[in-house]
Amino acid sequence: MMERSRTLDVVFLVSAAISLALPNLIYSGVFFFQTLHIMKWTIALVPVAIMAILTGVVVAWRGSERTGFRVDLFGWIWFALLIYVTVQPIWAPIKSIPTFYREWFFFASLWGFYVLCLNLFRESWLRPILWLASLNGTINVFFAELQVANNVNLFAPLKLILPTPGNYIGNTGQQNMLGLWLAITALGSIFLYLRHGLRETEGWGRFFAATNLIFLPILLWGLWNSTSRSAILSLMVGIFLLALMIALGRDRARLRRLSLSAILIVAVLAASVFLNQGRSGSLIAKSVDLVKNADTVGGRDGIWKTSWAMAMEEPVKGMGLGQFKWNYLEAQREAFSLYPDMKWQYTNWAHNEYLQWYCESGLLGFVILIGLALWWIVSFFLYLHRHRGSPFPDSVLWSAAFLFLIWFDALWTRPFHRIENSLWMPLAFALANREVLAEIAVGKIRFLGNPRGYRALGVIMASVSLWGLVYLGQGLVGDVTLRKAVSSKSAPIQRRLMEKAYGALMVRDVAERQLAYHYIAYGEAAKDPEALAEGLNRLLAAFRQQPTAEDLRRLLDWAGKLKKQDLLRYLVTYLKPGTYSIRKE
Repeated sequence: MMERSRTLDVVFLVSAAISLALPNLIYSGVFFFQTLHIMKWTIALVPVAIMAILTGVVVAWRGSERTGFRVDLFGWIWFALLIYVTVQPIWAPIKSIPTFYREWFFFASLWGFYVLCLNLFRESWLRPILWLASLNGTINVFFAELQVANNVNLFAPLKLILPTPGNYIGNTGQQNMLGLWLAITALGSIFLYLRHGLRETEGWGRFFAATNLIFLPILLWGLWNSTSRSAILSLMVGIFLLALMIALGRDRARLRRLSLSAILIVAVLAASVFLNQGRSGSLIAKSVDLVKNADTVGGRDGIWKTSWAMAMEEPVKGMGLGQFKWNYLEAQREAFSLYPDMKWQYTNWAHNEYLQWYCESGLLGFVILIGLALWWIVSFFLYLHRHRGSPFPDSVLWSAAFLFLIWFDALWTRPFHRIENSLWMPLAFALANREVLAEIAVGKIRFLGNPRGYRALGVIMASVSLWGLVYLGQGLVGDVTLRKAVSSKSAPIQRRLMEKAYGALMVRDVAERQLAYHYIAYGEAAKDPEALAEGLNRLLAAFRQQPTAEDLRRLLDWAGKLKKQDLLRYLVTYLKPGTYSIRKE
């Protein structure tokens, strides 16, 4: 591990705790135009960027030999993948530059956090961070219960709860994402119980152990009531991995605690069925539907068919990082030619992270990612085989169980595209790889252990992180400016503020659409045909680059009102064949 000081330890621990344990409880609120995600991104990524700047400067100044800073082979392959998606637009022209930058900074942050954790994270820190995450999950369950009870204004002056009455989502913003977060925190809570129990602790340790046992049934209650099948099954996968490792390690005490945890899971399910028949009934109905209509895979069959059609459009080059949603409607046109009975729909995500990655990164990016994952999985099971018969390290127990949990969830939802959840993966890899890949020495590969290379890497880490903070800061200002614009009742002020927000790359695509909507609304209200035409032209230009279902609906509506036959013929090609007709004038 990297040479460190007490000050650096404290700074990194606080930064890691904020980035990992806080974002799922935060939402942006009405002060921002994007009321959910932008503050989650800020809370998750700013601490990572600050630590990357500090670490990068130290490594660039003192070098790897004096600091002990290193990147393992796993990290170098990950870095190569980052380089690949960076240069991919050279041969795969992207539709949306703002989207590419957002996704690129997210992906780069995951790699940066992996390197930081590999060098700086102490295994003993896992306990407080998992406890804080469980506290976060517990609070989210209470918030979700208040939401379905229509009591979101209970803390009205503080606006602590996302104002979505009737929706069981907490402050995560989506039912499946609440389910995933509760699965992650429930796994962490179970791990803490396996590791420490209750009787084997004392002092503050007993306090944390006791409160953790209070959190666990609440987390399980929320998980069942989220009705997220993917999250529930993912937790089962994680628990199975825990059971496998504990059994191979012949750790009877922990196996007994895991059995008690399994009994608690069943007991909470029974309580949910008895006490909350509405939501448990919904979960049962969704599960029965999944069995009866297995061919639709929970309504994902059309999305996967369209995603595969997209992948086959550019199987080698790919569409570019973050470009899936902007190619979906066009890919659906091709999918209808292959599957005419398919239902028309629009989505931003493939609901399968591996399929979406193939669509965006192309063949080479897919092979590198899947090859890296398979290498790790094979190494992990070889590690289990070599060390069976003795208890496995705590870091490996939690990390492997977590990774299999989130990998399974990625088959059905989009955990990698929520930074507040995906940021846990670098931590899990870093902790596990110290053991699983310990025998692979990068020093034997001479160019990877070059001291000058590490100094250059330090400069890159610090520079890119500083650039990312500037990029994010401009995006925050631009987003707030958009909020001021839509809140204004003056058309000239709205326009001026939107044009100002357009200058921030992070929100440029959002500002572009808002400007189009502004001109359309103003032209309609003021009966100004020039303003209306300007707005429609802007919206059509945005649609050609970034087609969405909402903009398609707006353009179809106006094309019909204005009797623009050529525009109608173009737009209806995005609909399901046979569901439309154009009257000849």
